[in-house]
Amino acid sequence: MKKPPVLRSYSALNSSWQTYLDRLDDSSKELFDKLDSIGQLNVINQIEFSSENGEMLVNDLKQIDLFFAAIGGIVGYQNLLKKIIHPAPFEKKILEAPYIAIDNLSQTNIEEIKSLIEEMPKLAEIYAIGGAADRLNLVSNKKMLPAACLKILGKTLLEHLIHDLEAKEWLYYKFTKQTLTIPIVMMTSFEKDNQAHIHQILETHNFFNRPKNSFLIFNQPQVPMVDESLNWQTQNSHALFLKPGGHGALWSLCQKEKIFDKLLDLGCEKISIRQINNPIACVDFGHLAFLGYGFLKKAQFGFFACQRFAGSLEGINVLLKDETGSCLTNIEYCQLSDVGIKDVPNSQGYSQFPANTNVLFGDIETLKQITKEHPLAGQILNFKSYPCQGGVKPMARLETMMQNVADYMVEEGNDLKKVFMTLSPRRKTISPIKKQKTPGSSYEETPESCFYDFMKNAEELLDLCQIEHHRLETIEEFYLAPSYIFTYLPALGPIFSLIASKLQRGCMEKGAYLELNIAECDISDFYLKGALKVTATNPYGFNSSSRTFSENNGRVQLTNCRFINRGVDLENSNSFCQDLFKFYEKCEIILEGFSEFHAKDIEFKGDFLFKVPDGYRLDVYLDHDNKMVNELTRLVQPSWTSSYSIYKDHFVVLKNDP
Repeated sequence: MKKPPVLRSYSALNSSWQTYLDRLDDSSKELFDKLDSIGQLNVINQIEFSSENGEMLVNDLKQIDLFFAAIGGIVGYQNLLKKIIHPAPFEKKILEAPYIAIDNLSQTNIEEIKSLIEEMPKLAEIYAIGGAADRLNLVSNKKMLPAACLKILGKTLLEHLIHDLEAKEWLYYKFTKQTLTIPIVMMTSFEKDNQAHIHQILETHNFFNRPKNSFLIFNQPQVPMVDESLNWQTQNSHALFLKPGGHGALWSLCQKEKIFDKLLDLGCEKISIRQINNPIACVDFGHLAFLGYGFLKKAQFGFFACQRFAGSLEGINVLLKDETGSCLTNIEYCQLSDVGIKDVPNSQGYSQFPANTNVLFGDIETLKQITKEHPLAGQILNFKSYPCQGGVKPMARLETMMQNVADYMVEEGNDLKKVFMTLSPRRKTISPIKKQKTPGSSYEETPESCFYDFMKNAEELLDLCQIEHHRLETIEEFYLAPSYIFTYLPALGPIFSLIASKLQRGCMEKGAYLELNIAECDISDFYLKGALKVTATNPYGFNSSSRTFSENNGRVQLTNCRFINRGVDLENSNSFCQDLFKFYEKCEIILEGFSEFHAKDIEFKGDFLFKVPDGYRLDVYLDHDNKMVNELTRLVQPSWTSSYSIYKDHFVVLKNDP
């Protein structure tokens, strides 16, 4: 016979919830027992009773109890909060960590990048994209959006991550003539329908021509918010107040969802880890050299660090030392005073310790083994003001930090072999997007600041390409009237010296706009006053049937051409960051599928739109009467191709004529 359900009676519960509880199965009632044992049962009375709210509550409690099962479920969560809010005295010695400088491209960096190219089939990528991003305040149709949906340079932050990955795969193809599809792991969340929006972006872009099963996607858990007395909170009268529990959940979820095993079965050994809100990390060669160093040294973990502005909301990389050994790890910004660090600036405004950027390198087998013993790394409580039922007050939740898995990679002495740190120029390493720019507020950590950093990097690239241009102004002056706007598809390089082999010599007048959404081009000795936009619909020559890259892509060749038009309509362009540009006039070239555009010794004055159909080459030239001629011919094979090579301490492109 089936046993009758066990009845429980709780004086803390009102009659409606008590009646509901009586109808639950025993496993669900045990969740209420756990709440009662930690003194948090009264929070339920703040939730308006309904069957729907009851079902949601039970489901939330089950998920919390399941995720924290390794430390005792709901009870373990509360006990951990008590331990964190009253920490033991910090007794480790804090030292500056050794680092490998990555600045100007050197022969050492060349060897590191060569190592990455050779080992790239063993690489996977992980994106932590489930954060709340409350300060961004993204809204569409009165619904809050996650950070992944924010656009900068005309692309969502998720698109930026994948285009950076495609640039690596294209680099691998150009050196090996083999197509590589690097697996992508994504930790999303239910916050602001994060996972649904991620799937929508992927489906809109046909999964970026990648197999659906190459995306391994799982949800970050939601955890209870607590006040300063560690009492659980409700955000409204319908449910517990839950927020994503930090990106440190990544490792335990990779264990639970068997992600580590799946990657190992695919032949992957190392992983590149990035957060969604820093699209600038893969500019030029630095990140490639960072990953290559990790492969070359067979490292277990790595930090892609840079200088940190004192007082910024960024963690620091340090060397911690005690009698058990040393470890290179992270201390969060909210913990600095707790461990005795005075966050004071030097003469340049930087702090003593470099910034932890959450751009990481990891060894899969090592992470798998550590996570078995230490499922929750880097636990913190960071109290901030949140609106909740009854007003606004300081609250926090248990957050775990993915980078602090390095805490468990202890080494003897100061000669580190397991964990490493590179130090790169800040503007090529991190430009975090954490909040919206509002009138009178600073540009720090805004999309506008990130866009400006892209333009600062573009200035270095334009100089390398020997393209004359007006120097970049201050950020305030830039947003009144930019000296230039130059954006490009990362696969055009991403290494600057590769791009400088494809884009050589020229002049861009004040306010010029240049956009190159292509992977192959041969542009030299050009003049631009106004706007020029080139887009290849198939920049990688992707063959959908064989799922391979090829040279049958969209490409452009411009020699000694002048582009003169009225360019960007600044007054009616809504946002540089969102790429909501309006143009008085522009010259636009659209290359469909396998197609080419060629022009030499010609001036394009005014508004032009050239759309080259798949399988054709369009030549634009002046006839004997000095009239412009558009000649369309069938393409059997590319008119020219390129190969990548290494010359001394530079990557160069060699143009190959048939």
